[in-house]
Amino acid sequence: MSDPLPSFKESRLAGNSAKNTNVINRLFWSLGGPLETSIFVLEDAANPEGPREPYFRQTTGGTSWHPISQESLTEPRVSSVSVSILPLSDCEEGWRCNHEHADRDDPNCVYEPFRGRTILARCCGENRPKNLAPLEVQALHTPYVTIHDYVTTLHPVLMGLRQNALSILGMWEGGSLPEETKLVVEVDPLMANKLWIKEEHEWIQDIRTRQEPPKTWRDSVDGPPPAPPYYPPYLPQIN
Repeated sequence: MSDPLPSFKESRLAGNSAKNTNVINRLFWSLGGPLETSIFVLEDAANPEGPREPYFRQTTGGTSWHPISQESLTEPRVSSVSVSILPLSDCEEGWRCNHEHADRDDPNCVYEPFRGRTILARCCGENRPKNLAPLEVQALHTPYVTIHDYVTTLHPVLMGLRQNALSILGMWEGGSLPEETKLVVEVDPLMANKLWIKEEHEWIQDIRTRQEPPKTWRDSVDGPPPAPPYYPPYLPQIN
């Protein structure tokens, strides 16, 4: 009997960082309904608006899932992975930055003790949000975490967090995003222990930007930057 596979964290600690297989980033993963109607498989991960196939398949013969559903999430394979959900996993710091105007003399600003100091707990009628703890994804039917394990574990939880995401994403615009906002999930391009909830148009733009070649001064209409001024070396006089 073979030894059990390590977790994602154990694999990293052993120096074998588990990278995504090339299929997880082909998912078009929306947060607009049940898993069966929310996930599609892109023909080309670099073309988010290109051809796609449904992840859930229904025919006269029954129902099934796209073949990539049983592929390993990572290589090397892992038995579990703890996933940070951004921006919900680090929303406290963003909220505090958005309320830097808070004044300790303002009765509407509430502070609370924290590790020997006080931090802002309420401002502008809003309570400080709590960072979301990482979500654990376990291998369910095979020794290793599959694409299907990943999406079936996370999708219902993320749908339950949709309102939180709308609130956090709209924080810098002064309020929650509209209910009809199209949200999608983007798994980190390299490591599946991190994903982002984004507006669909932002996700598309981010993928497009990653495909662009890096810019240099040759791309600038102003030409190369001016050369730095030349200062001759100082030579002390010798009498």
